[in-house]
Amino acid sequence: MGQKLNLPFTPEGTFVNLVLNGNYVGLYWFGEAIKTGDNLVKIDEETDVLLELDDYFDSKQRFRSAIKNFPYNIKNESDITTKRLKEIASEIKKIENRLYDSNGIVKTPLPEDFGKGIDLDSFAGFFIVNEIMRNIDISFMKSCYFIFDGKSKTLFASPIWDFDSCLWENDTVSICKNNLYYDALFSLPAFLETVCEKLDSNAILFDEIASHLDSRTEELKEAATLDSFRWSEHPDVSGHYRGDFFDAVQFLKTALQTRIKYLKTTMNHRE
Repeated sequence: MGQKLNLPFTPEGTFVNLVLNGNYVGLYWFGEAIKTGDNLVKIDEETDVLLELDDYFDSKQRFRSAIKNFPYNIKNESDITTKRLKEIASEIKKIENRLYDSNGIVKTPLPEDFGKGIDLDSFAGFFIVNEIMRNIDISFMKSCYFIFDGKSKTLFASPIWDFDSCLWENDTVSICKNNLYYDALFSLPAFLETVCEKLDSNAILFDEIASHLDSRTEELKEAATLDSFRWSEHPDVSGHYRGDFFDAVQFLKTALQTRIKYLKTTMNHRE
């Protein structure tokens, strides 16, 4: 979804049967890490910054935003200067100051330059993916990556990452709208329109998710059987037992279809 929605750098990966020291240890997903560099998150290390909003707040270089107190961790390959760190924190403060008052409440009305410093297109795509996937890490401020473009002084929502805590339930609870900066962004008709346009232009993508899962299921069924012999039936990260591999896939398909329909409806895209 991230690639189809044109989000800057969506990690790629593949499933592998892992053998260690001659012992089969199961089926795993082997994917790219979120790191700056060639063929990874490609940024200009001199001007741009890869940021991770994560409440662990454990990076060597980090700051909390002045108004929302968001935990920004610097993830560039090389350390940035103290001066540059202060400049980034200052730019994030300017973005937040356009959207919120000193108490962190959304401004009403928002100023005319509300969108300055925020790339609405990437924030719309980021919202769609995480909302469909019911990624609760967004709620807990975990593994949320942004890219700050130093030349344009613009914050991009991307790369998407860490979906191990997604789709625990088949429900229609909003995950994103009251988190990150979305409470402010959704008070703007222009942002809602951007989200709706992305849903419209990618209608085929969402309609084909079930058939894509069927194809992947066929590819992985033998490997999944081997994995079940190694680990037997076990719960997912939420503690739920989904049955065998095919039962889990069916739950995933149903949950995705529920979330997509819910999102289209709440965004005034009724079928």
